[in-house]
Amino acid sequence: MNQRRITTVYGDMIIEKDVAISVADDNCWYSLPHENMTNDEIKDYFRILWEEFEENE
Repeated sequence: MNQRRITTVYGDMIIEKDVAISVADDNCWYSLPHENMTNDEIKDYFRILWEEFEENE
């Protein structure tokens, strides 16, 4: 079975429904706003999270 895998600002992620799981650490995962997000939507979502985190540092 092929896994859906994309590269985000947080690294490579495996996408399973509405969850993104880090390839580097399967104990690190993120809930996505909804299932069936496109790869670009997921990348944009993580980019926004990253920018918000950087602003609050």
